[in-house]
Amino acid sequence: MLDRVAQFYADRLTVPVLRYLAERGFPETFVRQRRIGYAPISSSRDLLVREIRAMTKSNGIQLLQQAIEAGLVVRDKAGAVRDFFASETSGYILFPNMVHGRVVDLQGRTYPTPSRRSGYLNRPVPIHHLYNAGDAGQRSLILCEGIPDTLSVLVAGLKDTGACGLYGTGGWQPAWLPLFRRAGRVYVALDRDATDRAIALARTFGTRGRVLIPPQDLGPKGDLNDWLRVGAKGDPAAFRSILERALAMSPTPWALQI
Repeated sequence: MLDRVAQFYADRLTVPVLRYLAERGFPETFVRQRRIGYAPISSSRDLLVREIRAMTKSNGIQLLQQAIEAGLVVRDKAGAVRDFFASETSGYILFPNMVHGRVVDLQGRTYPTPSRRSGYLNRPVPIHHLYNAGDAGQRSLILCEGIPDTLSVLVAGLKDTGACGLYGTGGWQPAWLPLFRRAGRVYVALDRDATDRAIALARTFGTRGRVLIPPQDLGPKGDLNDWLRVGAKGDPAAFRSILERALAMSPTPWALQI
């Protein structure tokens, strides 16, 4: 169901959304490869529900209940159903989380962006996966605060260094630590205003841990995507060079504490 729904929303990418993502440093070929989609603003809030009902009629499988169990469709107290990623005031850019090519989760980010800081929307079910968890098995990797930050590292194409993403600053789960057992170096890269948390998380990895801090000129909330967009002017090759230098100089969490 997650796979089907991810494709449903990927087919609804619009030119303004692709332009916005390109401005964030993600070219269209990369966006299509990562199966990023868009849930448009909808007054009816049932675009996905209607699609699922059409699929049910064609193949005889009751898919609506599966979508409800997956948190992709919600039912109100009156029994009416609507799309979870639907709003009358804002759409959502949807980032699929894939494991071995299969979608295991979807996270939404509001677009158009509201006046306040960008809001994220997770399905109303427990989170069991890191974003891009397959890279946790690499010898060197960057553990990022969110999905756009992780995508920023991936689009840079660092040699022999992967990237995984938390669902926010407090999204780490100790049960994930064994995923990193082969990693010889783990660079924790949270936003500038979360340096204390980055230090604490880097210490979790013992002598393997390092802290990667975005530069001060990106502001107090500067993150990896800002670094790509502003520091590297959206150029993946330039960002790759910047990251390579920054990784080489990343301090240990104990050095930062001192």
